[in-house]
Amino acid sequence: MSAQDRVSEAAVEEPQAQATHAEEPPRDAEALVRDIERTREELGETVQALAARVDVKALAHDKAAEVKEQVTAKAAVVKDHMAGRAGQVTDKAGQVKEQVADKAGHAKGQVAAAVVKARAAAPEPVRRTADRAVSLIQRRDVQLAVTATTVLLAGWLVLRMRRR
Repeated sequence: MSAQDRVSEAAVEEPQAQATHAEEPPRDAEALVRDIERTREELGETVQALAARVDVKALAHDKAAEVKEQVTAKAAVVKDHMAGRAGQVTDKAGQVKEQVADKAGHAKGQVAAAVVKARAAAPEPVRRTADRAVSLIQRRDVQLAVTATTVLLAGWLVLRMRRR
């Protein structure tokens, strides 16, 4: 037998000797009781681990809690994003409001100029109506003033067509 074979045999025999030694029953009663208690604890832990793996209700509950956490986190992100967008929309609304106010002021000026021009070319009853329309514009009742001006211009056009 070569030296290599002897080393290989020793390597195989050593774990077997350790396994045999570990499996040997304890010689005294106290050691036996400790060994039984340790085995029971290990067995209990193993049973609990196996039970946890097959407990569908607990697994579902854990998964639901995990999903709830994910949804809550995503909702917080969306809430923050929407709060930012709300600020942007508020800013844009302020800009649009200013633009509308500018255009309304410009339209008011154009209506006033049209009324003055129409008043100069219109007969006396039409002028009185135009004065009322200007008065309405000055009170900022623009919608009514535009309607009155439209009626005034339509009346003036009708009078003009009848004279021809």
